[in-house]
Amino acid sequence: MATNLTFSTSQTNQTPKSCHSEKCTCNTFWSLLQQTSYIKLSNKTGNNQYRLEVWYEQRARRIAAIYARIYLEMEKELGGNPNLTGRFYWMGLGAFASKTVAATFNSWVTTTGLWAAKVRYVPKWAEKYRDAAKSAHIFAKGNLWLFMDVAPWHWAWALSPGSFEQCKASRNASNYVAPVKKALNALPWASTALPGVKGFKLTDEIRKAFQELPLIENLKPYSKNALESQIKHLKLIAVQEQKNILQSICWDHPWMRLGAEMQRWAKNPKTFIRFHSSYEEEPYAVYLQRLKESGGNHAVESFNRHGMPLPQAERVKYRLKEDPFSYAPDNMKAEKYDSRMKWILDVADKYHNLMSDSKSREYIERHLQTIAGWIGSTKKGETHESWNDPQGNQ
Repeated sequence: MATNLTFSTSQTNQTPKSCHSEKCTCNTFWSLLQQTSYIKLSNKTGNNQYRLEVWYEQRARRIAAIYARIYLEMEKELGGNPNLTGRFYWMGLGAFASKTVAATFNSWVTTTGLWAAKVRYVPKWAEKYRDAAKSAHIFAKGNLWLFMDVAPWHWAWALSPGSFEQCKASRNASNYVAPVKKALNALPWASTALPGVKGFKLTDEIRKAFQELPLIENLKPYSKNALESQIKHLKLIAVQEQKNILQSICWDHPWMRLGAEMQRWAKNPKTFIRFHSSYEEEPYAVYLQRLKESGGNHAVESFNRHGMPLPQAERVKYRLKEDPFSYAPDNMKAEKYDSRMKWILDVADKYHNLMSDSKSREYIERHLQTIAGWIGSTKKGETHESWNDPQGNQ
């Protein structure tokens, strides 16, 4: 079906200014949480009327903000408990990952590629690279539908661990209440994403990840004994994210594979993550990259020649346990799960090492607070007609 970016919210009571008792079945529970996920990414246009934020960068910023808010336990109406900050450990890392996605949509390479993808005629040799530029659309698809999967699981636990346990096996998009099912199926990429994520059904990774939460909560996040369960929880969610969701709906798509191939050939943009609220690379990290590329001396001479001080590492400035950034290895093939996952698990270990140290954790959480403020990100105007899967077939 064709994409529809506008929708109405589902109401259990159709009589204005009245109260109505409604038994919350597992299906209702999941339907309401799923509705919450797409409302948070939308702009209100009227009474119970919403329109999905159409700009990819702004939507990724909102997703980053929601992940940060879940990690920081900011949303009390959805079960947030500041005394348990850190139990949803993956969410902090997820916020930085979605920030990186937003930065990618803001980059010159992506914006130029999206423009070039609209050109009707290109030389025959360049045809496959025109499709490679379209990978930005599939990147946006993965960003949206990963969020649709992972956020409701976390909200469900935060609201009621008992309801989560009772209802976890019954989550299935095919069984949502009619208004939610209708809105969900009209969202961008739904026709391929919903089958790809298997209707959000329970996986072994989700089951095992959430089995760690009672222990984390009882021991208190960041206590010595809880840290082992926190990183175990994070890595299980990472497998859910990369293997069960993104490999199927993103990385197996031919546009994404061509995009990854083109990125390796051009060596641009770099694949990196920085535990910071800025889109930019840390200046010290850029300096290290120049050292690596030049063999050392040329990078130092360049700074000296221009009278510039060598950049100070944030690690040194803020007395962090290690550098708060990571670059993907040059030989990584992003479209291959095993190759990509090796780097992601290395990033997870770096994140865990920093978060295990109180001073480093304070630095990271300060940037998560900034990202949490992006919750209302929006942009005026309309995107190109090719955005947001208009025909419902990407």
